This record gives sequence, C-alpha cells and structure tokens, in this order.
Amino acid sequence: MEKTNKISIEVLKIIALRKAAGKTQLQIANSIGMSRTNYNNLEKGIIPLKLDVLQKLCTFFNVHSSKILTF
Repeated sequence: MEKTNKISIEVLKIIALRKAAGKTQLQIANSIGMSRTNYNNLEKGIIPLKLDVLQKLCTFFNVHSSKILTF
C-alpha cells in the first residue's frame, strides 16, 4: 500500500505566502538555511514543520506565527 502524505493547513499557508512573495522553494530554503530538498519535503508534508523552521519562515515573510498557525 502506498503511503500518502497529509499536508497540514499550516504548510498550505506557507506555500501561499511563498507564492504571494514570488519566491521559489530554493530561494526560501537558502534564506532559512535549509536544503531545497528538505524544504520541498516540508511543502509535500513528508517532514513536519518544526518550531525553529517556523520561526525562520515568520522572520523571512515578516509575519507573526499566528498568521500561519491559526485557522
């Protein structure tokens, strides 16, 4: 049986922020000190969103974490 990855609402918001900023996955990954592969896996729901990555993304996008974490 093939494993399916469930993408969280938080990750969907991060994807939306990235696209609205007109940035590529590579640009975001480089800016937050992450490999593009790991960033891609984050957006695919393969790896979880960790607190340190959330903080770096909030700084990059200049948003409060509540913008990503709340519905």
